[in-house]
Amino acid sequence: MALAKDELTGVLRVARKLDALEKNDFEINEQQALREQLAPVKTAIYGVGLFLTGLSLLVGGVGVMNIMFVSVKERTREIGIRKAVGATRRAILVQFLIEAILVCMIGGVIGVLLAMALTGVVNLFIDAFLPATTVALAFLICVLTGITFGLAPAWTAARAQPIEALRYE
Repeated sequence: MALAKDELTGVLRVARKLDALEKNDFEINEQQALREQLAPVKTAIYGVGLFLTGLSLLVGGVGVMNIMFVSVKERTREIGIRKAVGATRRAILVQFLIEAILVCMIGGVIGVLLAMALTGVVNLFIDAFLPATTVALAFLICVLTGITFGLAPAWTAARAQPIEALRYE
């Protein structure tokens, strides 16, 4: 690197017709210096991106939770009948957790389809691709979001008393 800098200095001094006693009127920058300057900006962009992603997941999760609570309320009578004929808490809990996961997976499919379309548009201008590992990670996050935010409504459904649920109008 030092030899390359010396050679570049010589070439630039000749090109700019600088005398041997004159100071250089140019600067040779290394890529590492630029990387060091951009590192804090890159870190800040990643931090903001992670914050916005987390906020979006939280808002989406609360939406899924609301949908599932409405589903539990609308099907209270069905839950009562199922419990009256012998359904276990676990069976009802699993049923509502699976429904919450499916709601999240539908959102995940829509999101991946939009990402694929956007990647296609970006690919017209610069080289872009959507790795399969990213898609798999997206669906894993969908499942975890469904479980996390579907647990409270599923637990509420599983703990319902059969007699009270059957009386519900």
